[in-house]
Amino acid sequence: MRALVRSSLLLAVTTATALPAWALRAPKPTPIDVGAVAGPVDVHGETRFPVWEREGVRGGRFAPVMISDGVLFRYRGEDAERVTVVGSFNDWDDGANPLRRRKDGLWSTTVDLEPGDWSYLFSVDGGWIRDPDNPVVGRDESSDRIDVSLIRVGENDIAVPRPYGFHEGTFDFSASYERVNQVTLEAMLRYENRIELHPELSIGGGWSFGQERWLYYVGVAQPLFAERLIDVGVAAYRITASPDEHRIGDFENTLFALLFREDWRDYHEAEGVSAHAKWYLGSSVELGVRWKSEQHRSLSKTTDWGLFGGNKTMRVNPAVDEGELQSLALVAEFDTRNSLRNPTRGFLMRAEYESAGGDFEFRRGIADLRRYVKLSRAHFFDLRLAGGITQEAHRAGADGELSGFDAIPVQERFYLGGVGTMRATQFKSLTGDRMVLGNAELRVQVFDDFQAVVFTDVGDAWIDDDAKLDLKVDAGVGFQDSDGSLRVNFAKKMDRGRQGDVFVSARIQRMF
Repeated sequence: MRALVRSSLLLAVTTATALPAWALRAPKPTPIDVGAVAGPVDVHGETRFPVWEREGVRGGRFAPVMISDGVLFRYRGEDAERVTVVGSFNDWDDGANPLRRRKDGLWSTTVDLEPGDWSYLFSVDGGWIRDPDNPVVGRDESSDRIDVSLIRVGENDIAVPRPYGFHEGTFDFSASYERVNQVTLEAMLRYENRIELHPELSIGGGWSFGQERWLYYVGVAQPLFAERLIDVGVAAYRITASPDEHRIGDFENTLFALLFREDWRDYHEAEGVSAHAKWYLGSSVELGVRWKSEQHRSLSKTTDWGLFGGNKTMRVNPAVDEGELQSLALVAEFDTRNSLRNPTRGFLMRAEYESAGGDFEFRRGIADLRRYVKLSRAHFFDLRLAGGITQEAHRAGADGELSGFDAIPVQERFYLGGVGTMRATQFKSLTGDRMVLGNAELRVQVFDDFQAVVFTDVGDAWIDDDAKLDLKVDAGVGFQDSDGSLRVNFAKKMDRGRQGDVFVSARIQRMF
């Protein structure tokens, strides 16, 4: 619970007047011959099912499904730049039915089809392929194409292949380990069917063995008007929150804490309610507003245990400034990355403005720009530029009203240094109400699954009333597999006045 044809009018008119009337009617389904062998057929090591054999033929998660507007075709392709569906329903026209891409790499489009048998393929960046989620394969008699994907459309559903289970209900169970909660066991039940505009429900709970306390999350979100146009939602929760989730993921942090007694997050409890609204502008732009009212409480370290490390102890979990935090935030995001986990092309730009009240008053703006460039088949360049500013901070203190940096809650300040930020700088050694950060990496593909990396980290966090920007520079080399799931870094401070040894670190996920 660590808590989105180019068309020519003249050409169209000319074509319409030149064709006979029968050519202008909607295409009709044609019978499909999948061979004379009864039962599944093994062709080149693949099992192919006759379209008329219904029992046991079930599509994959993204196989075609029937929705109110027709048949929904979906294709998962994070690296694809253009996807269309071609078939007997559009005379195999590559430009007739383009799919739209979501930022998670799922492409989709809806085609209105009459009941009957239809054949189709996906055109992915110009190459035609079968639907990887549809096991029904055969021949299209109308065009004499063989080795195509087949569907049988009924009056209200897809008859073949049988749906995977489109009304998505999932149950997730997870376990994590860190120095505050020790072991946390969590379960989450989710339901969503965005295509039919059903509410998305999330109900979860967990037990913290270290705090001996139940955690929970209950949320509902409603898509409005279309699958991805407007979302509104509310939630109630009691969670273990961390401002360091951007540095390192849950699994990676659990692994380091469990094996090496290194916990790279700080924690506090957040209990409250929230509401949000999100507006999708195409497949790349999201605008959102978020409101929350929550109580923040300090949590203490409860363990130093780890499999390795001898007498090593984990860091103390710092106390937070306790109280009620109410905030309203505006968020804008532009995302054209070709992959969420391992991008090689595209932009990610995110900006947030937050106005906080309750026991803590402040105004904060944060911007994050990332650029991914594939320079050649073997050379990749990644860049991140980030900055933030907090101002107009006020709150009551033990000796009167506080203002400026002292009024900003400890858990809401900017911190740089260490994992996820500057790799040769001590963990969270830079703090302030201002922050700038730049990271650049050049990756070179040496072998099929081995890359050499040269990187630099530049940044500073400072208190505006007491100091000025003083950029610190780290640089180093690294070695990783092609998707960054295993990496070793060797980093050193490079600017004058800062001395230090080479910092060696290992990661099992990309830093940005």
